Amino acid sequence: MSASCWQMMISGWELERFVDEIFRRHIALKQPDYLDAFDHVSNAFTGFQYEIFITWRKIFDDYCTWIFSFLLDVTEEVLARTNLRQIDNPRKYRVVSFFAERLLTVWLRKNPVRIKNCPSCFARACEIFGR
Repeated sequence: MSASCWQMMISGWELERFVDEIFRRHIALKQPDYLDAFDHVSNAFTGFQYEIFITWRKIFDDYCTWIFSFLLDVTEEVLARTNLRQIDNPRKYRVVSFFAERLLTVWLRKNPVRIKNCPSCFARACEIFGR
């Protein structure tokens, strides 16, 4: 499909598939050693969500160096080939961010470190602050 075809509104599923393909292509180009881990995570039903983690500075720096080696290029390509700037739906507009959140799992598959999972929950602000 030509790039101009993507200038129109993209439905949710098509957008996700399109962005997934862009991420895969950039990882294959800039971080090919991670492609198997990316493919595994793309087809998995589990992973580390929300990019929330506590770690040593060296591990964090390594992760940031890896993810930012291609993330900005992915974002620029998605914005250039879609109309995300005009979308009024925050979930669609944040599609690159949602995919980036999955990349922590990709990085952890390739860089095994000791992991301790802690429970997480969602609460409304009024429940936390007594409002």
